[in-house]
Amino acid sequence: MGMLRVVASQIVAATALLPVCAQGQTNHLVDLGALTGYGINNAGQAALSTGLYANGTVTPLGALPGLTASAVPAAINAAGEIAGNEVNAGLSPCGAANSAPPAIAVLFTINAGLTSLPMPSCQPFTPGVVVAGINASGQVVGWGKFESSDENFNALIYTNGVASELAAPSSMFGVPIGGGNESQALAINDSGVVTGTVVNTTPTPAVNDAFVYDNGVWTDLGGGSGNAINASGQVTGINAQAHAFIYSAGTTTDLGALPGATGSDGTAINAAAQVAGDSGGRAFLYNGIMTDLNALVGADDPLKAFVTLKAAPGINDGGLILANGVDTRDGLTHAYLLQVPVLNISPGLLGFSSEPIGMQSGGQSITLTNLGASPIPVDSLTATGDFSVSQNGCGSSIAGSANCRVTVEFVSTASGDRSGSLTLVTGGLSFAIPMTGSSPVSVTISASPATLMTGAESQLTWTLSKGS
Repeated sequence: MGMLRVVASQIVAATALLPVCAQGQTNHLVDLGALTGYGINNAGQAALSTGLYANGTVTPLGALPGLTASAVPAAINAAGEIAGNEVNAGLSPCGAANSAPPAIAVLFTINAGLTSLPMPSCQPFTPGVVVAGINASGQVVGWGKFESSDENFNALIYTNGVASELAAPSSMFGVPIGGGNESQALAINDSGVVTGTVVNTTPTPAVNDAFVYDNGVWTDLGGGSGNAINASGQVTGINAQAHAFIYSAGTTTDLGALPGATGSDGTAINAAAQVAGDSGGRAFLYNGIMTDLNALVGADDPLKAFVTLKAAPGINDGGLILANGVDTRDGLTHAYLLQVPVLNISPGLLGFSSEPIGMQSGGQSITLTNLGASPIPVDSLTATGDFSVSQNGCGSSIAGSANCRVTVEFVSTASGDRSGSLTLVTGGLSFAIPMTGSSPVSVTISASPATLMTGAESQLTWTLSKGS
């Protein structure tokens, strides 16, 4: 099972839009139009299927000379440069004698417009490359064929005008590149650290492992794919359990899935390790807990009744999310911007030890951190189930760049497993932190008669009672 992505052509349209800052409330959707979003940078510039969005205006990417299909973005860097791919509609840069590659790697800048990137030299039947990521230095990553005789696609990195193959070590699967493995570089951070996936095509079905590549050193992250990487080298993607994950300093955390969904996929990560992605056909934000992005759209937003956010390909360090969704009024996919509170929650789950019924547990604390400069209001903090807030150190708001702690206690009212949540409401938006606890169940067994002769029978009776 290879994971090679298909690049489709798009129609370009120049568009003028209001800047995000002119759109009113921060938790209102900004509709960028019936198009697809691909990525966003810290300046709020976005890579769209129609071009570069910046300060309320979309500049079309256009097409390379001799081609008609518009380039399709893959990623955007801090300078607003877009790396992408253009479908070859019959013209081959290698000459008529050679087969036409399915995609040509391109770079778009405001000053130079759209240019092709010199990638592996054209050879008969070499199908070109696909690019997927770009960093602030203009390094581009992707995958392609470096030799016409090679049946497999390999990861590549383009630096200072030269494309180099990233040949994954055979130790990842025990099968050398070119002998059953394929690899894809999917993202690169500003330090030149790369993430992606290596695919062992030998078994059926194929096996994928996520990786980090740093200056010649490969780190196997286990089954799955690394889709995005932040400045600190933290990675998000999808693991072997088909769940979104965060990899940080040697530890991988499974992010689970939204309620009612079985899988999830992390597609973007910012400096605070907040993750955006999709789960069961709904976009999500992970900031210590996974929350349906649709629930973070303001109740008074006029678009809320019509739009379902399906995926989130981008989140910047200011908590501005680029999401793709469907508007029921036209049935089309639109790209949207949504500003969410820059809030981190740790830990994202409180698990209390077993306590007898009526016995109060020791308190456990949750830390709420405001990553932004402006205060975050605390409208309410409430606990449900057998849980209660014993100390609220947050008051009515959390100051910029500050944190506060909330302490919760558990008193079971019944035996067995107990569950509840701590719900924070801020600016009309709700974040629910799950909590669990339990109380023991006593089992009493009696036998009648209690003493038996060999071959005789006895009747066993048992009763369950609440712990005490």
